Amino acid sequence: PKHYKCASGFYVDLLIYLSQKLQFTLEIYEVEDKAWGGKSKKGEWNGLMKDLITNKADLAMTSLKITTERSSYIDFSIPFMETVI
Repeated sequence: PKHYKCASGFYVDLLIYLSQKLQFTLEIYEVEDKAWGGKSKKGEWNGLMKDLITNKADLAMTSLKITTERSSYIDFSIPFMETVI
């Protein structure tokens, strides 16, 4: 299997499996500023949210916190895996 420097584990394994079964190509990368996605004082998103909103990324498989504000810009799936610590 292909190994990615920026990601590993269940989500990556699942994404690779889906890409093989559904026959799509994928590129896994770490967002440039390494941020989850927050809004600046100017109202501009950064990080993962920016990449999704600007269509640089088609989807994200991560534990991105679902908030009302984020939900008004992107669609979330129903959480399928949660860690309670």
